Amino acid sequence: MKKSIFYALMAGIFAFAAASCGKPDDGGVTPPPADDPSAGGDTTVVVIPTPNVAGEAGKYTIAFRAPEAFNCETVINLFGGFQDNKPEDTNAPVAEPIVAEGFENWYKVSFEAADPSKANGKLCPQMGGVGTWNAQGTYTLIKGEAEIQDDYGKSNKISCKEAALGQVVYVDVTKWAQNPCDRPNEAGPATYEVIIKTAFPEGFDPFDLTVTATVGWATDKMEMVYDPSYTDGGLKFTGSVDECPANEQYKYVLQYKGSAWIYEKGDNRVMPYGNQAIDEVTEWDSEPWNPVPAGEGTFEVTLCGAPAGEMYIAGNFTADGEAGWWGACAGDEAYKMTLKEGNTYTWTGAYPENFSFKVIDFVDAETQTWIGGPDDNFKFDGENFAFEAKCE
Repeated sequence: MKKSIFYALMAGIFAFAAASCGKPDDGGVTPPPADDPSAGGDTTVVVIPTPNVAGEAGKYTIAFRAPEAFNCETVINLFGGFQDNKPEDTNAPVAEPIVAEGFENWYKVSFEAADPSKANGKLCPQMGGVGTWNAQGTYTLIKGEAEIQDDYGKSNKISCKEAALGQVVYVDVTKWAQNPCDRPNEAGPATYEVIIKTAFPEGFDPFDLTVTATVGWATDKMEMVYDPSYTDGGLKFTGSVDECPANEQYKYVLQYKGSAWIYEKGDNRVMPYGNQAIDEVTEWDSEPWNPVPAGEGTFEVTLCGAPAGEMYIAGNFTADGEAGWWGACAGDEAYKMTLKEGNTYTWTGAYPENFSFKVIDFVDAETQTWIGGPDDNFKFDGENFAFEAKCE
């Protein structure tokens, strides 16, 4: 599915030393005032020193620290809304190492964005010379005019503000979603084996459980088969597909007695090279055998600031739990939210069993920001209809 893009050796990139880099500045995190004995909680602040990097006129510049040195040859690309570029394109900016004493694993990348609302992107190391979303980073903002946002994941998009033009945004990459030095899987047949180690209710019948694995970035579900011969703790399900995409990410999903589909907790899984997945699942987004019933109500979400566009709600509204999540709600008047006051928006309507949702700051099809809560999706517990967005 993803085409190869240019492959550059790390040794080659190191020739591009950033002449503007020098001694560190004061760190970018303001230490807290002296501890107040009456205030509870941990007031410790970790200060991350940053190298001196000069901005470029007319461009946005991101200086970032990678989690660790690579033990393979790779390059780091920036994919994002500024050029509407994707991993299969060949026009992605390439990060250059910052050569400054005491600042190992630091890089910088600059880009132009004619539309300030699209000055955002994701840092993605190439895997096996191929551009892919699989290894995208999770970020913490050190300093600069930017926000770290959730985009089909947690804290995985860097969005520069208009004031960042010509300036430098400093970011710490806390982790890569996948080790960039792992060889990515290739397209072809694949097998799945999962042991579900979940607490089951009394009288539970495994044959009442339907387990699937998402295939092709959740565009399809592959139904798995229960193996009653397995008795070594948990329930075993197996399955296979004739065509698994390259660079595949997937999750396990289950349904109990025809209830709503429930996804496993945590990040997407990555199909290993060789296309044989062997996994365990211990937690799900909600308890399948004790579902929150469907109903009607008014949901209220308070944002961190004023949105750039109109607000919509998106969730598991359809029978298969997919259409709403993948943007079918954005632009649909039935799912448009109403401003209540300040930065609080409401939506009234019918919601499905085990309702889970996000809200979308929708400018147009190419410019939209998905907003969730502290635990990623907002999850309705059957009682609380008011939610607060995750703020940096």
